[in-house]
Amino acid sequence: MYRNQYQPVQLPEPATAAAEPVIASRAFTLHDVQSVLEQEAAIFPLASPLPAATVHRWVSQPQHAQFSRVYQSGDGRVVGNLVAVCLKPAAWHALRRGELAEGDLLADQLWDAAAGDGDELAIHVYHVESTDRAAWRAAGETVRDRALRDLGDAVTAARANGRPGLRVVGMSALAVSQSGIQLCANMWNMYEAGDAPRSSDYVVTGADGRVLALRTIATQAEMAAVLADPRVCGRVPLRTRMLTLLPSDPSIVWTHVAARPRLCARL
Repeated sequence: MYRNQYQPVQLPEPATAAAEPVIASRAFTLHDVQSVLEQEAAIFPLASPLPAATVHRWVSQPQHAQFSRVYQSGDGRVVGNLVAVCLKPAAWHALRRGELAEGDLLADQLWDAAAGDGDELAIHVYHVESTDRAAWRAAGETVRDRALRDLGDAVTAARANGRPGLRVVGMSALAVSQSGIQLCANMWNMYEAGDAPRSSDYVVTGADGRVLALRTIATQAEMAAVLADPRVCGRVPLRTRMLTLLPSDPSIVWTHVAARPRLCARL
């Protein structure tokens, strides 16, 4: 009698791939604003820092809330943030030309659809930062790309909420750190506009990389004096710069942020 000596082999169940951690976003609270101002003070020590009330006004107005986000990991930890201000075009041009400072961006300069402002706005990025790079790596994304996607979603939402013809006339950012310049100039292709004054403000750091002061350096003698400071140990001061981007400039920014409404083709 024939007897099957071979037992069926049980194959192991295919392993289920673990889901990547998701980074969620939420609106700002006053506590979050204080944290951002502390981060700003560490890299850009203004003699008269922005009042928390000013930044809170930027991030809490209904028309602006979606342009500024706090990023959280799955366990609720804050891992990054984005603060962007929607400006009327005239205020934006005054800002990038140095006629207004970030602290001057009050109610009269902010774009507000509810107040009947026109169909043009500009975006000024005040702050974007990752506070936990490991969390972003685990999630498979970066704060710089997420920020652009969220800005694009905010513009799309504004169009859907009664402003279908809304146009973005430009973007700006005041870069005051190496990472800020790397992001805005090298990755987003922003630049110092030819019709804007060149900044003479420099961030001076010590041997340990910590910020010592914000100094105006307009001459070689002033530069030499800073470099001769024993606390500096020869570290070259970093010049701050107001960077600009127009819709006509090639940039990954406009891949995510549609500067003009996308028209549907007629069938």
